[in-house]
Amino acid sequence: MNKHSRPPLEIVYRHVTDLVANPQNARTHSPKQIRQLEASIQEFGFVNPVIIDRKNKIMAGHGRLLAAKKIGIEKVPTIVLEDLTEDQIRAYILADNRLAEKAGWDKSILAIELQHLISIDEIDVTITGFEIPEIDLILEEGRAEQDKDDVIETDETAPAVTQPNDLWKLGKHRILCGNALHESSFAELMGNRRANIVFADVPYNVAIDQNVCGRAHIATM
Repeated sequence: MNKHSRPPLEIVYRHVTDLVANPQNARTHSPKQIRQLEASIQEFGFVNPVIIDRKNKIMAGHGRLLAAKKIGIEKVPTIVLEDLTEDQIRAYILADNRLAEKAGWDKSILAIELQHLISIDEIDVTITGFEIPEIDLILEEGRAEQDKDDVIETDETAPAVTQPNDLWKLGKHRILCGNALHESSFAELMGNRRANIVFADVPYNVAIDQNVCGRAHIATM
């Protein structure tokens, strides 16, 4: 039979006790993963059929079947691949698992989707298989990428445009190229207004040793 003209696949519900584990299955399933599969099935239903051969031997879906048995499901959807040879079946079992491992993630989209799921109460985000520490790291990386996108690259070899005492007006904001040691710089920048808050890190260009305070003790300057 031509590989491209195989008969259409049919989903048939079979009793879990009728399905036979494949002794040549190289894939392993930890108790933790089985618990995750149980939670997924309980949330979404058994929506991914078990693939079997004509003798009801499992080709793909061992983990899902184990999880279904643990939560008391008696029948699961199956698809029979009747026209594959024994050698093709052995190759398919490996390909089904290995090829899925080679898929990647679009980190920006992944971060957006996880952030959305976190923001709603109806779904526990760990149902996706991602654990909270992983999610925190993915979201942090996503924020870092956004921060990098906000940075405008500058050509440091180009001639300087701004000169000392230049005052730039950006809507409601003002930026002065000046000397913070001169009182006149603040008068030029602020005019008659007063700042609500100031962020500063002084003194500048001073050696750290014996010039900073710590543990509630003030070092001698």
